[in-house]
Amino acid sequence: MAQMNNFCSASSHWDFYEMICRRTNNVHPETVLDLYSQFRRVICEWRYLHQVKRALYLDLEGIQAGGLVVPCPTCPKPGVNIPDDWKTDPLKRLKYASMLAVDGNFHLQRNHKGKPDYPLSGNRGFWADQGEFDDYIMAKQAKHDDDARRTATKCHSFKAGDPSRSSHKFRKSVQGVVMVSCGRHFVIMPNGTVDLDKGERFAYTDVALASVIRQQDKDQRHIHTYDIGCKYGIHFKERVTMSVEGPHEDEAAARRTSLPRDVLISPDDFPADFDIKVPSWHILGHIMDCVLRKNLRYMPMVGHPAGEGVETIWSIMNAHQYSTREMTHGNRRDVLPDAFNYYNWKKLTTECHRVSKAYTEACKIYQSKELDLKEIEKSIGTSKLQKLVSEAENRGNEQYGARVTKAPTKAKVLLELKKMEDERSANIHSGIQERSGEQRYSGALFLSNALEIEDLQYQLKTRNTEEFIIQGSSGADKRRAQHLRSLDALRRRIDEHLLVLLMIFPHLNEVSLDRSQAPTDQNLYLPSSFSDDQHKQYGMLELAEQEGRL
Repeated sequence: MAQMNNFCSASSHWDFYEMICRRTNNVHPETVLDLYSQFRRVICEWRYLHQVKRALYLDLEGIQAGGLVVPCPTCPKPGVNIPDDWKTDPLKRLKYASMLAVDGNFHLQRNHKGKPDYPLSGNRGFWADQGEFDDYIMAKQAKHDDDARRTATKCHSFKAGDPSRSSHKFRKSVQGVVMVSCGRHFVIMPNGTVDLDKGERFAYTDVALASVIRQQDKDQRHIHTYDIGCKYGIHFKERVTMSVEGPHEDEAAARRTSLPRDVLISPDDFPADFDIKVPSWHILGHIMDCVLRKNLRYMPMVGHPAGEGVETIWSIMNAHQYSTREMTHGNRRDVLPDAFNYYNWKKLTTECHRVSKAYTEACKIYQSKELDLKEIEKSIGTSKLQKLVSEAENRGNEQYGARVTKAPTKAKVLLELKKMEDERSANIHSGIQERSGEQRYSGALFLSNALEIEDLQYQLKTRNTEEFIIQGSSGADKRRAQHLRSLDALRRRIDEHLLVLLMIFPHLNEVSLDRSQAPTDQNLYLPSSFSDDQHKQYGMLELAEQEGRL
């Protein structure tokens, strides 16, 4: 009951113990014998034994690393849930790829509390091996800070991986965690979680990700995601496979692995088909070059995963931040994996229904899109289609980028139009005739002035006039007078504009132009106010084109 209470309400064991005390004697709870220390020890041991029993282990000494974790039933695993001849499948890079998602969380913190203790589960659950973690961080931390600075980029504003933004927080022994989950099904992976005591640095993430990659088949395609995958993945293989120290210097490190202590994966076991991309939500915060290179949507043989699996896990696990931040080191490392396992178990019980539903919907979408594609290919024609396919293959991901054309400024267009008018005026003696009004007034300058009047009309009309007219407010009379002066100045500019309009187009004198409208609503009778036939009737064709350009 205490365990389920923690799972469902994310409350601490102290809250449950307090409830038991109240149930025992709600009138005088202080008279109840204090057995909290014994209760905490019993629930800690019971939790661990329950995990061992559920994992079908009979010997506590024979539990493998990650052996107490409820695994993802859907991720492709050779020899478990995929055909034996999967390597010969032409779609193996799509169907049997290993996809992991990495992310950090700064809510699951721990304060400096309690005496040092050790977790019962160790590396048998979700945490990476602590000895391996300490060796790797000690050996390569300084070098990894140099790598982070060397690969610094203005591609994004995310804090992950920046050593300059990872100072110790006051009274925090642990600032957060880094977690690895499967990228498609959002199940937490074994040995893929580490504590952060100096921020989300490359070295900490290396241990979490490499610990999971070692458990995957090296012949599979590995396509993983991280918020800063564009810079994190540059030297990842070099960091986890190359040693800067050489052979082991101590017996404890040698017993853990035959590799040097600053090597997480043997070069021979590193996957050949490996890449780290940026998840679909975070990619929008990167520059266009990164979007084209690291976007899952632009990669062939990937499908449509978002790669944001860990983000959905945080929304559930963050509820445990208050009940675990005051725990000792060992107790916290036993309680959190128990909650992780409960999350994985809930995913496991609904996975069949989810996959069946997703497969049915995917088949419907595929059939619909296939019909649409055939119709488009039919309308394009065989020869043109082959040309487009060839061009797309040669251009690569650049074809997905937007072709941005910078529009000319209003001032530049105005100068071009005025230059054309001056050239036309200079050719008058060569036989080109113009009306007297057009010789005296520039159509481009006339339109520019009219557009400025329209902007002024909009500004005065949309201004909050209540700010100027509210009685009793400070400076209301002064603001009201200023508003009236602005309207009067606008009316004078409109009158001058209409006068010039009639001089340029004298045929408009035959039309009754309404000039009695309010200054903010007065029609300026620009070419856009007339139809195409009226443009021809009143000689506005050229001016209409100029207005469109401006």
